[in-house]
Amino acid sequence: MIDIVLVSTPIATPNGVPPAGIFSLRSSLEKNGFTVVCIDGNKFNSTIEIQIEIDKYEFKWLGISILTDRQIKQGLEIGAEYDNVIYGGPPVNWRWDDPDFIPKGHHYIKGEGEVAIVEFLKGNLKYPGIDGTDPIEIKDLNNLPPPDYSGHNYNTLILTGSRGCVRRCNFCNVYEIWKTFRYVDGEVLAKQMIEIVGSNKKKQIFFSDSLINGSDKHFKKMCNYLIENNHKIPWRAQFIIRKKPQDYFDMVAKAGAVSLHIGIESVSEKIRYDMNKRITDIDMYDNIDGLLKAGIPKLVLMFIVGYHTETEDDFNQTLYFMNRYKDHSNKILLSPSLMSFISGTPIQRETEYNLYWFTHKDSTLPIRIKRYLKFLYWSEYFKYLSDAVLDVRINQAKELVSENEWNDLYQQSITEAKHQLSVI
Repeated sequence: MIDIVLVSTPIATPNGVPPAGIFSLRSSLEKNGFTVVCIDGNKFNSTIEIQIEIDKYEFKWLGISILTDRQIKQGLEIGAEYDNVIYGGPPVNWRWDDPDFIPKGHHYIKGEGEVAIVEFLKGNLKYPGIDGTDPIEIKDLNNLPPPDYSGHNYNTLILTGSRGCVRRCNFCNVYEIWKTFRYVDGEVLAKQMIEIVGSNKKKQIFFSDSLINGSDKHFKKMCNYLIENNHKIPWRAQFIIRKKPQDYFDMVAKAGAVSLHIGIESVSEKIRYDMNKRITDIDMYDNIDGLLKAGIPKLVLMFIVGYHTETEDDFNQTLYFMNRYKDHSNKILLSPSLMSFISGTPIQRETEYNLYWFTHKDSTLPIRIKRYLKFLYWSEYFKYLSDAVLDVRINQAKELVSENEWNDLYQQSITEAKHQLSVI
């Protein structure tokens, strides 16, 4: 009998990218002598198909990993058919303490799971984080083994170099989940990359960190180890903007970075400061220019459209930003999101607004949708977005209003977007 089957709930991820949590838990469990099977929910089309796969195994416990609020319903549906269930993942931290939320007899782990789940399987139900007790953080991430992907074929392997964040953006809940910013020693991390890639040099590493360079000292240590030992492993990560010289960006490129995700959020410096994302315009442009000059193949710039203090003048700076980098659209991908609240964030706790509506005259839902549609139209015009991504984003916005209102908003947005392009 298998000790535990670990299942990840489906979430939209690029093809060939594994769920991070279950394979990290597998490593810790196997290190302590437990038998584990991992099931990637993304490989199935429905909850029923996932349950059919689960039922192929005889097991003591079923562990269900839920990444975001959007997967809560499906995670509970998967677990509803079983008595021996334990849940984990970020939403568990703020939703599972309600005694009526999950079936009686089911268990859950709050906070980091690598140590807690081992203690749970040992029968230590009083360990911090289990069934509503306050969790404790793992102090030394260097003691955790890298995720074990054996038996599974992925083009990209997820690795974690740090937990927490050095920023305190008020739309984000990362520093609520991980109170303390901790990191793996840079040389240890480089060696983990080499270990999990093995002899297949075509595989990529995707770092799950909020910021791969949150600890600049250990990020440089990782990069220099890879460079000095001639390990050409392609990797992708989220990257923080800091004031840096050109040789820093050159180091990042030489170390194997093929794609960096950067949270710009807004072209307006004022709005970034309102978000508590204190990045100056000078540093923003210096980083983008420096990374392009270094030859990083792809920069994914993330934006939030419709922050509640955003005005039309703030938003319109976006068009001039897109025009500035139009000759680099083959290397820049824009990733916009329409502002919404995430559970456990400062802005969600501190405002009286609900999930989608703002009451300020400059930030009603129709106004924000119009800005979002203009952002998408301009992105397509300058070739920062593919048609497939564009269609998905448009359909997501369309679900927020009635069909009649949508038709009016869409026509108005496209008309305004075309006019602004004509006078830029």
